[in-house]
Amino acid sequence: KGTLKLEAMKISACNSSISGAVYNKGSVECIKTSFSGNYAKKGAAIYNINYLKSKYSTFNKNNVETQGSAIFTSGSGKSVLIYNNFTSNRNSAVYFASKKDNEIRDSKFISNIAINGGAIYNDGVLRINKTYFNLNNATQHGGAIYNKNSLNIQNSTFKVNSAKENGGAIYSTSTLNILDSTLENNKAQKGAAVSNMKTLTVKNTQFSLNKATVHGGAIYNNLNNTSKVTIKNSNFTNNTANLGAGIYSYGDVVVTINASNFNANN
Repeated sequence: KGTLKLEAMKISACNSSISGAVYNKGSVECIKTSFSGNYAKKGAAIYNINYLKSKYSTFNKNNVETQGSAIFTSGSGKSVLIYNNFTSNRNSAVYFASKKDNEIRDSKFISNIAINGGAIYNDGVLRINKTYFNLNNATQHGGAIYNKNSLNIQNSTFKVNSAKENGGAIYSTSTLNILDSTLENNKAQKGAAVSNMKTLTVKNTQFSLNKATVHGGAIYNNLNNTSKVTIKNSNFTNNTANLGAGIYSYGDVVVTINASNFNANN
């Protein structure tokens, strides 16, 4: 329940029937520490129910039964993740239930897999900045990210992520803001880059070479009367779909697009 500092450590092949190589009820700081090949029901590397800060650390090939193979942050916790690498983790590398302004910055998520949200499953409040998502995969929705609450993304890149069903890069059922970012060469049935079910704001963002086999080469909106979609100063180039190569929207809702370019979508 106190303070734990892990620096320049290697933590591997730990096996817990419940949670975590590290189970945190106090305050944990990880610096230049690697977690690999750990297994648990939730949070195989770190199960956090209070405060976690991780910098310059790596999380590789961790696995869980449910979600959060690298880091599981409960509803009472908060996590700040800076300059970390998450590779080849199974069942959502990072899971958030916390509403305490969690943050991911200057990190990489590569080749993580899950049923929903290959890299991240967010059911809390999360800010992502200057982070790279590549080759993440979901067997259902959200190749890189599955969002159920509040997600703000800025200055980030999503390349070659895929979902078997909806949201090759991002699947969102709640509030999603994407600013100054790039979504390129992602794939899904609907919404190759983004599949949105609720409220979406996109500004100064590039969508290119995304491919949907059904609807929404870049963005797929399936909306109800409480939804709101605003797209501004963004570019849609060389995206492909059966219907709506740039954007496909379903629902009796106004979608506002301002000062944006659509070029060579098919």
